[in-house]
Amino acid sequence: MNTDRKSESPLFTVITVCLNAGEQLFATVESVLSQSGDDWEYLIKDGGSTDGSLEALPDDARIRIEVSRDMGIYDAMNQAVPLAKGRYVNFLNAGDRFPNGEILKTVSRSIRDASVVPDLVYGDFLDERSAKVRKAAPEISRRSLFLSGVCHQAQWVRRETFERLGGFNREFSFRADQELLLRLAECELPFLYLPQVLALYDGQGFTARRENREGLDREWKLLRRSRYSLGERIFWGVRSALDLLWLKRLLLDAVRWCWPQLLTRRAEKSAEREGLS
Repeated sequence: MNTDRKSESPLFTVITVCLNAGEQLFATVESVLSQSGDDWEYLIKDGGSTDGSLEALPDDARIRIEVSRDMGIYDAMNQAVPLAKGRYVNFLNAGDRFPNGEILKTVSRSIRDASVVPDLVYGDFLDERSAKVRKAAPEISRRSLFLSGVCHQAQWVRRETFERLGGFNREFSFRADQELLLRLAECELPFLYLPQVLALYDGQGFTARRENREGLDREWKLLRRSRYSLGERIFWGVRSALDLLWLKRLLLDAVRWCWPQLLTRRAEKSAEREGLS
């Protein structure tokens, strides 16, 4: 299969955007540097950290650091993509990790074996907040994106496609990754789903904070009203309501507050079941 490979460019650029990320950044860097193969590069886009996190990173030629001011996480990601050399970009936030050292090789092999060059490759992830493996939908469609999202840490987007679509829409502060996926689905671009855990999501980032839930809900309502018909919102909304996500969120908050060690043990057991530990 022709993947339009250029000898001077790697297949992947893993991008981490950060600002004063401390130990979380180190954990992510350690995970990326553990990846086998050499068909990838690692780009850290920092917003001007003052906590010494950049200075504490290992002296490794595979790390490329770019420091510049930005207007938030999605603006930082947009700034990073033109600096990338890889044909696919993956956004792995500080604190998030790959589950093992073979993830990039696995994704690379899947792309090369595909009959059509995919514009998006994605898979499942382990949500360490709830200690559960989150299965992604086996296809990207407007319906699947209404019912559930795709973790951007567990997806690889073709850089050329990302740039052609204009990157993340900065009008969205919390849901820009979901809005971009909607545009991908509406363009009916080819995708490739890998039914395995491709990322460990630590759940401590910007969009996961409790104080940002109002913004997340507001932007999700905006996406629903602007991109889905009334009939779609009613029909798929009923289906989504049956999942009782609001109740699950409430129970998760209670467990996290009263028994945080329980979630830690559950995350470890989930990782063992998936062969990630």
